[in-house]
Amino acid sequence: FAIKTNLVKEVCLRWNSKEEWETTRHLTEYFGLSKNTIVRYLKRGTELGWCNYNPKEEMRKSGLKNIKNTPNNKNNTLND
Repeated sequence: FAIKTNLVKEVCLRWNSKEEWETTRHLTEYFGLSKNTIVRYLKRGTELGWCNYNPKEEMRKSGLKNIKNTPNNKNNTLND
């Protein structure tokens, strides 16, 4: 249990220091864990006050990135 708790803390520390454009996918690559595990750790860390992970906001940001990077998007940008 202690090892898992330490890993949750490490994931949260990395999340807190990430760049704005980084996503959970970047954490999966960094830690070598599945996306589901990273999300579970971030949710747990948020409950403990170690980080501030908002799954809905992250899904929105991921969706915007996917739209911006779609070849069929004529403007290749979105106006906020």
